[in-house]
Amino acid sequence: MPDRSQAGGRRWLWKNAKRRCAYCGKRLQKRGKHALTADHVIPLSAGGTNKRTNLTPACRKCNMAKSSTSAVEFKARLADTTAAAS
Repeated sequence: MPDRSQAGGRRWLWKNAKRRCAYCGKRLQKRGKHALTADHVIPLSAGGTNKRTNLTPACRKCNMAKSSTSAVEFKARLADTTAAAS
């Protein structure tokens, strides 16, 4: 069972996410590959924190693909992938 601070953080993210993933822009869902997750903009492994200022709403698919890269690196990788697909 998640503690109250985690549940409150998820509610805060959902409210402020406008129901969209910060990376791919897809509409977030409650379950599935586009389920809401809290992503660390600066990964914990790179010195990031669990503060709200370092959290952004992301779908599960993007959060897993981002792994331990920074948000800037991941967005650049997404842009390269999109450009190559065009």
